[in-house]
Amino acid sequence: AYWNNGTGQSLTTFRTAWKVPPAPASDSGQTIFLFNGIQNYGTNYGILQPVLQWGPSAAGGGSYWSIASWYVTSGGDAFHTTLVKVNEGESLVGIMTLTGQSAGKFSYKSEFQGIAGTTLTIQNIAVSGTTVSESPCATNSTWTNVNGAPTNCN
Repeated sequence: AYWNNGTGQSLTTFRTAWKVPPAPASDSGQTIFLFNGIQNYGTNYGILQPVLQWGPSAAGGGSYWSIASWYVTSGGDAFHTTLVKVNEGESLVGIMTLTGQSAGKFSYKSEFQGIAGTTLTIQNIAVSGTTVSESPCATNSTWTNVNGAPTNCN
């Protein structure tokens, strides 16, 4: 699912809560990414996302669930925190928060609430629009614009 922010207001928070699912029924070296994320528009746009992952990726991983925050640009650059292992059934809250803005540039952080080592900050990115997306197994999502108006997608 996604929502295109055509309001002209900056997104200030986007959080999603979900539980770590069971391991896949078969493990054949596949990679699974589940995430909520925000993506800007324009030249070299990017997506900021707290990611629940099964399997290997550029951040590492294996036959287990783990989490990290990522920022991936359309130009092919990828930045991520170190993976943190999590357990089936564990409750997670992935949140992205506006941390500052100046002269049309915005700074955000992505993290898993209460889990050390998962905070990734991006600074001074141009935002001409924002798309909000979530994985289908998210159980509850809320985003808030700068006017403080929360919106639930469930």
